[in-house]
Amino acid sequence: MGLADLVDEFLSDPQTCFSGDEDCIDFEFSDMHTIDDSIKIACGSTGVCGKRHPHQYRIPSSILAQLTRSLLAVSDTMVVVREFDELHDLIVRHCDRIKGAGPLLAYDTALRISEGYLDLEPKYVYLHAGAKEGARHLGVRGTKQPLDAFPLEMRKLTPAQAEDFLCIYKRRLAGLVMRSH
Repeated sequence: MGLADLVDEFLSDPQTCFSGDEDCIDFEFSDMHTIDDSIKIACGSTGVCGKRHPHQYRIPSSILAQLTRSLLAVSDTMVVVREFDELHDLIVRHCDRIKGAGPLLAYDTALRISEGYLDLEPKYVYLHAGAKEGARHLGVRGTKQPLDAFPLEMRKLTPAQAEDFLCIYKRRLAGLVMRSH
């Protein structure tokens, strides 16, 4: 199975989430009617099912609460953000001040707020945790890259889908022999 096959497999399953090693249902978050709602829901990382998102299982509630308070204090700034990258950078600056709040939490929080309230789409593929490992198997390095930095087979994905794909398929990508892209 080649990269194109893996991308097609990923796109054919709308329930794909978290890990290629486990079956799970789509993880949904509550409706976000205000910027404050979106911050609380995104930082809390708890879905409508009442469970915490697997990416944030090991993060103490006190850290999530600290991030929530920090972002609520700048909610007026978040409302006027026009690009996902700008929102992500703002959240990274706040996570950097909180021990235990790393790049994956920053990205997930930015993505939840942007999808749930601000209606912003990432223009880059953000590389952290599993996505970084998957990208490395394809010869791509850094913390964020444009989609055209990846093999042609991946360019039918959105940047957010590419981030998910790299994380979910990281182990399977390790076995691929990549040709120059």
